[in-house]
Amino acid sequence: LLLIRKRMSSSKKHSLKGLMLQVAKELLDAEEIEKKEERKRYMEEHCPTLSNPSSKQELQELCKELHAKIEAVDEERYILEHKAIMVVNEVRCFTCISFYVVHEQGAL
Repeated sequence: LLLIRKRMSSSKKHSLKGLMLQVAKELLDAEEIEKKEERKRYMEEHCPTLSNPSSKQELQELCKELHAKIEAVDEERYILEHKAIMVVNEVRCFTCISFYVVHEQGAL
């Protein structure tokens, strides 16, 4: 194995390193473009274009609509947070009970 392996000249190493860096740069550039396109697609899917209201009445309606959406999201967040706290407390309770049961059985 050692006999087959030949030493590479420094210029050959340098040129290979340059090629590897060039390929890596191209891959990073392609990944960056893909991320930008993915971000754009996500925004188009999840964030509809906002129309500019032309009158005070339209602006007030838009504000009411946005406030209603914010209220709904806040309520959902509160409910999910409450459920998460309940699950954490339940896990702690079961952990304490199982710890107690294991130690009681060990004492017997």
